Amino acid sequence: MLPALRQYAISTGNPLWGLGDPHNAPAYDQQPHSTSFFSDKRSWKFQYGVFSLSWYSSILTSYANQVLSVASSTFSGSGGVSMWEVASLRPMAQAKT
Repeated sequence: MLPALRQYAISTGNPLWGLGDPHNAPAYDQQPHSTSFFSDKRSWKFQYGVFSLSWYSSILTSYANQVLSVASSTFSGSGGVSMWEVASLRPMAQAKT
């Protein structure tokens, strides 16, 4: 993932931001409030924090699209429920509450 971060940083005109994760961001096994990135100092609201979260969300979106693409091609024509049908259930459930 570091090469993707470097490329993203270069594309935004901030190549030094691609050298690694924010030093004060929580690790995967830490609670968000356990570090200063999401706590009182709110590092995530500053330019570098916004950059980091934007890059990470783009990685997650790309991964989700890949998973949905594989699932769609796997279950295509199987008579199962389509991804669009599953996605439409949440708004319908929320509308009922």
